[in-house]
Amino acid sequence: MRLTWLTDTHLEFPGNSGRLRLAEEIRLQKPNNVLITGDISNAKQIKKLLPELQERIGVPIFYVLGNHDFYGGSIKEIREWAAKETIASGGKLFWMHGNFIQMNPYASLIAVDGWADGLLGDPAGSRIILNDWTMIDEMRNAGIQKDLDKRLAMLKKLGHEEASTLGPILAQALAQSEHVYVMTHIPPWRAATWHEGEHSDNDWLPWFSCKAVGDLIEKRSAQHPGKKITVLCGHTHGRGWSQITDDIEVYTGGADYYLPEVQGTFAIADDGTYVKEPPIRLESDD
Repeated sequence: MRLTWLTDTHLEFPGNSGRLRLAEEIRLQKPNNVLITGDISNAKQIKKLLPELQERIGVPIFYVLGNHDFYGGSIKEIREWAAKETIASGGKLFWMHGNFIQMNPYASLIAVDGWADGLLGDPAGSRIILNDWTMIDEMRNAGIQKDLDKRLAMLKKLGHEEASTLGPILAQALAQSEHVYVMTHIPPWRAATWHEGEHSDNDWLPWFSCKAVGDLIEKRSAQHPGKKITVLCGHTHGRGWSQITDDIEVYTGGADYYLPEVQGTFAIADDGTYVKEPPIRLESDD
């Protein structure tokens, strides 16, 4: 099985020519399925641009939603659309949040959208202001931009809900599989918050990581020693790889708003192991 991975495509930025180029690069990888770990577009355009991409590449897309996918709309609205579209598309556009797929007898794929939960770094001392807090209906209506206590309470709640959603399916996957692949948008550990070759500092870290999900993955992993977990995430626009424990590794995808690209292809063997292949680029890139 060949799984081609993308993240943070922000499809509203590159224009139609850029989206056509991305589709052609995906086809060059010859995947069975495509994985996208969030920030596909925004609330007003994801409903058009994600189905358009799937039609152009001709294989199913398994995806999670990122914070930008709710910009200009609400979390509730876009998640309801994603759930309905999964059914309407016959699984060709499969919103993976809270779902479990047994890829073969030894490997499974699970996912959760993820939210930065403000539990790492120094949220009280952070000088960072995110567009999320005014561009997403639920956050704007709660007034979290100007009220730190409200912000941290909401983000902690959202992160806890993500971990609670992931918990049962991760336990099921580890019981049934030797290797579990986890898709999420937000890096679950500081070691996964790559940007320009470095990890996020205490200013950015509260808004760029989900400690609740990272803690949950480590807890479940410790209950199943020897089972391998590979996490795919995005959000920080920096590419990197980290070994969290002997059994847990995490890849973070890089991104450019105007040049969406393939991160790589995971060729999953019958025993659940994989080879990560470098992406095949169009000749004009050389």
